[in-house]
Amino acid sequence: MYVNGKGDQAANIAYISAQVEEAPIDVGVISIGENGHIAFNAPPADFETRKSYIIVNPDACCRAAA
Repeated sequence: MYVNGKGDQAANIAYISAQVEEAPIDVGVISIGENGHIAFNAPPADFETRKSYIIVNPDACCRAAA
């Protein structure tokens, strides 16, 4: 499943979230950040959310590490 990063972000998030709820993901291909966290799940992450996807604004340091 690919995430569409263009166009209406709210509509894209709603679409892909519905897809994930309908057929949950069994395997994820992720990367590890420079300090051991799951990349782009950087503090201060919201670990209480039940949403599949949220919009974040990474700082310059996080963007440089990508």
